[in-house]
Amino acid sequence: MDAVQLDILNHKLQERKVNKIDVFDIDGTLFKGRLLLNLIYALCSKLPERRYLLPLLQDRYEFWRYGAISTHDLFEIAVKMADEGFFEGLDRREVEPIAVEVALNCRRVVYPFTSTLLKLMSEREAQHQGLVVAITGAPIEVAKVFCAGYGFDVVLSVFYDVDRNQRYTAKRDLDAGIYKGKVLEFISVASGIRYQDSIGIGDSEADIGIFERVGYPIGINPTSGLLKYIRSNRRIGFVSDSEKKGVQMFRATQEGGFEEVVVNAILPTHLAEKFPRMPGMRY
Repeated sequence: MDAVQLDILNHKLQERKVNKIDVFDIDGTLFKGRLLLNLIYALCSKLPERRYLLPLLQDRYEFWRYGAISTHDLFEIAVKMADEGFFEGLDRREVEPIAVEVALNCRRVVYPFTSTLLKLMSEREAQHQGLVVAITGAPIEVAKVFCAGYGFDVVLSVFYDVDRNQRYTAKRDLDAGIYKGKVLEFISVASGIRYQDSIGIGDSEADIGIFERVGYPIGINPTSGLLKYIRSNRRIGFVSDSEKKGVQMFRATQEGGFEEVVVNAILPTHLAEKFPRMPGMRY
């Protein structure tokens, strides 16, 4: 894990005199999309040296729009590009302003449940305070700007190395995207953090390492793989946040199905009591 980001987290813990963190994945849980995908699409559109990849992305977007491929399949194209050296050789000074523009545009498309929860957490009484940490597989250039608008104290994200000329090398730190449980364990050992009172938000199997550690694990619009995991782990809350049905909350039953629950079944009491009534929610 990038040492600079972890140093910031430890400094914040000491500065705020707290020993708790709440952990949020970003893609698919707060942002209705994938930050990496949006960034790569924008870079292909604006940087001449990557424009040759734009027709491929446009074709895949069309396939996705008409249901020929899934959101996961569309995102995996961006992941594959990054794995194969998409950023290598690009000038960070050219990438960063594009990343800022992408991040600000992405803020327009967020889930109401998660953004409301973050607002309530920023207003918590002193005895319930803790650091609110974003842990995401998106590059720091886009993740940090996006997260700045939602009250995160620390952003742990994928770090792409640059050389002395500010050009990206092949070196990356992917822990925040792939090994989230490992990152939380490292924080626990280094800072004495215990997660029994913490909220953990995620949407895919990559977030299981978070769910295994926190006291209040919540899946937001979970992928099929995560949904399968939730069926066998009844302590995990499941939130469906959709434009058609609104916000609905569920827990797995002993029979392997799901039952709809009220908000205080998945959130700590001090937050559940203040959560506003939203369309679709059961009270």
